Amino acid sequence: MKQLYNSMLNGNVRIDLVAGTRRLSNYIFCLFLLGMGIGFLYVSLTIVLNLSNHNPELRPIPHGLALGFYGAVQFILSYALAQNIYFNVGQGINIYNKSLGTILLLRLNYPGNARITCSKVNVKDVIGVGCGDIKSTLNTDTTIYLRINGTTNKWDEFIEEQRDVPITPKGYTLSSFELEKKVTDLANFLNVPIILP
Repeated sequence: MKQLYNSMLNGNVRIDLVAGTRRLSNYIFCLFLLGMGIGFLYVSLTIVLNLSNHNPELRPIPHGLALGFYGAVQFILSYALAQNIYFNVGQGINIYNKSLGTILLLRLNYPGNARITCSKVNVKDVIGVGCGDIKSTLNTDTTIYLRINGTTNKWDEFIEEQRDVPITPKGYTLSSFELEKKVTDLANFLNVPIILP
């Protein structure tokens, strides 16, 4: 799967392949975290064991332990990201089947009872297709979503509500032209309107 989001169309069935966490940026960030962890632990050990002639104001107890803690945190973060990359969390497929009237969203997860997460949506519940920005801490991700009508059971009352179901992976970057084309193609296939932000 070379692209983040690839489509195959065959009559009444459309299959979109969605990439997971095995991306070059994640490999680079994992190596960066690992390198920073090694660096912090090396400096921490040289301060604690007094192996080099550092600044005499750097004492083993506050400074060496703090740098060792930073190094350990970097190792833990790089290990967690390496696990994400190894298990390719988030990879999956979206299957739109007009003849059966269903949309299946399949995603890989961590190993265990729920290795594959499956969400099923009825085509008749889809109100429209749109794209929007999801605010995160560092940057803004643009995602394609399905707006669906659904019922929620809250305290034994069934409440009709609309919700947006994202169908693209996090970190999905396309030019505005390609994004509009994907949204338009999907809206035309499902025969629903495009939702403007």
